[in-house]
Order: sequence, then C-alpha cells, then structure tokens
Amino acid sequence: MELAIDNLKSWDFEIPLDRVFHAFGDGSETAHGAHYGMVLFPDYSVEKALSNLQAVKQSFGGQRDCPLHCRELFNDNARAKTGWAHLDARRARELGEAVLKAMAAFNPKYLLSSLPVAHYPKRFRLKGKNGHADLVHDVNPKWLTLWSYFAIAQHLQPTETRLILPPKNVLHS
Repeated sequence: MELAIDNLKSWDFEIPLDRVFHAFGDGSETAHGAHYGMVLFPDYSVEKALSNLQAVKQSFGGQRDCPLHCRELFNDNARAKTGWAHLDARRARELGEAVLKAMAAFNPKYLLSSLPVAHYPKRFRLKGKNGHADLVHDVNPKWLTLWSYFAIAQHLQPTETRLILPPKNVLHS
C-alpha cells in the first residue's frame, strides 16, 4: 500500500504542513495480537530510499521484486515459502537491521499500532433500525488488523479527530 498524504500531524511528531509524505504500511496477526506498522518518507526522498532498499535486498541475495514482510521474514516456516528461504533466522534479523539502517538516512517517521490479544473484542452489535433486527458480527483476525490500521490512520488526518465511544450496551465481549 502506498499513499501520498498531505499535512500530517500526529501525537508523537509534527510534520510541516507544506510537505508531502509517502506512507508504506503493512499489518499482520500474531499469537500476541494484531499489528499495523507504517513508515512515512518525505516525497523528495522516496526514489533514493527505494533504490537503497533494492541494494540492501540484493546484498542479502534477494530479487528486486521480492517483498519484505516482517511476518514472513521473521517466521521460519513462512520465510521458507518466500524469496528469502535461503536466509536462516540470524541472517533474516541482519536483513531487517540493514533495512532500518539504510532507511535512517532519509529521516522517516514510524507509526506502529498493536491490539493485544487480551483486548480483542469477540463481536460487535449493529443496532437495527426501522423494525430490522440487530446484527451481531463476529470479529476475526482480519477485522483486528483493520482496527489496528485505523488506530494509525486517525493520526494522519489533517484535522483534529475525536474518539466517539459507543454506549456500553453496543459492544459485547
């Protein structure tokens, strides 16, 4: 996923309103929770950052089109099914470190959201209107990853956002 975003502001950092940033993000589910991470680069540095990323990938024996997904790279079984199958766990960690070091020169901004398993909702209820019955929707891991993404996305709004909590009887665990 790549987005061009204007006027970024977040709780941890402020980005000048006259600059455009490109966001690269990915989510995953683990035994510990649902997670979403995003890296933001100033528009003037994206081309060079991607070139440096390609050089790092090639130095570890990867192809230009071989994606880097942490959920695959750092899991032995998942890594075995990717273009990174030739790396052992140590080399996979070294690749991750090399990518972070190569990107640091471009002053990226990082956002990470994590929804721990202990806080997972089991289902949510949509109240029916005009005589229609309520709809109870079970929550699966993909929903949880989407909610982790929303936790980050709300901070990418150029205006202030408000958290509106539903009545207690709407959410059920």
